[in-house]
Amino acid sequence: MQTGIHAQFARWRVGTALARHNSVTRVLQWRTSAPATWFGNAIWIAFVSVQATDAVLTYVGVLHFGLAVEANPIVASSLMTLGPSTGLFLVKLSAIGCAAFLHAIAQHHVVGLLTIVFLLGAVSPWVQLLWP
Repeated sequence: MQTGIHAQFARWRVGTALARHNSVTRVLQWRTSAPATWFGNAIWIAFVSVQATDAVLTYVGVLHFGLAVEANPIVASSLMTLGPSTGLFLVKLSAIGCAAFLHAIAQHHVVGLLTIVFLLGAVSPWVQLLWP
């Protein structure tokens, strides 16, 4: 059995590790304890569908009109740097990944708002441009 300063340090180390473990466990339980809701899942499916639709329309628009037609500078630079298919795939993957995080922490209203923004600001202009 240890005595003195070594014993105190060993108890402190074990106590600190347990406290960290309990804190991490509590955070993980909080993050994963949000119940799946019908509304949240429907919003998630709508968001992914709008992203897929935007990707297809952007790809068709860029092939038909050229890279200059893309209005979003982040997407345009990605398309110029990586090419249309890879650039769009990575941009949409990052958008879906960010929305997946919001969905996982039950921020469904934010995902719903982003779905509406993408529908009105990305899909609608492509539809108007491609089918006047």
